[in-house]
Amino acid sequence: MHKFLGNTVDFKGENKILEIEKLEKELKMHVKYVKQAHGIEIVVISDLNQNTSQTPFDCIITTLPNVAIGVYTADCIPLLISGPGIVVAVHLGRKGLLLGLCQKVLKKLQIEFGIDLSEIKCFIGPALGFDNHTAWAQDLKDVSGKYKDILPKGTHIFNNKQSIHEFLEKNNLQMNDMKNYTSAKFDAFLYLQDILTEKGIKTENIFNEEIDTFNDKNYHSYRRDYPNPGLNFAYISL
Repeated sequence: MHKFLGNTVDFKGENKILEIEKLEKELKMHVKYVKQAHGIEIVVISDLNQNTSQTPFDCIITTLPNVAIGVYTADCIPLLISGPGIVVAVHLGRKGLLLGLCQKVLKKLQIEFGIDLSEIKCFIGPALGFDNHTAWAQDLKDVSGKYKDILPKGTHIFNNKQSIHEFLEKNNLQMNDMKNYTSAKFDAFLYLQDILTEKGIKTENIFNEEIDTFNDKNYHSYRRDYPNPGLNFAYISL
């Protein structure tokens, strides 16, 4: 069982615990989640008494039955994986994606759990699509041109007000200075799908919702709704 929850459930701020408790009653099982840090750390749930809600991990794995594991997103990619006797939930922001979190997860499944990657199924949930996923070109300098589109210098898609504000403040710049900087659009969906197929996951076992959170108001979007974005929740269980 897997599911991607959008605006029908408000997982924002202090409501997290209440919504998790509500979901547990609905599913009639424990629901485990992690304190995400945009890193590459992984936790394995081997005991229902494990408290992972305050632990800085971006991937959660379990072989336990009757427990759902999940990650929060609001533009980042939720990747859910199902294999023989095992389920995985991964929070893939651009940083974690480029740092190799997905590859690390797949390697762990192979080496520590003896999983044949050709037997697993991957579910890619709603996330920021190519047309709305912009970053500073310098942050994508090591990314193949297959996955990015460099915009003309001084051309920017201002759909992330916080990122722009922080960038200007950090570099002591004014908005007019932006004409000297370069942005790029990033296809995170394609980047992830290629990682999965290159590692041996069958194309027919990769299921992409192909939903852009920025465009689809059924889902929360950090960039669209800043400074008051909500959170989506993606979960999976055996």
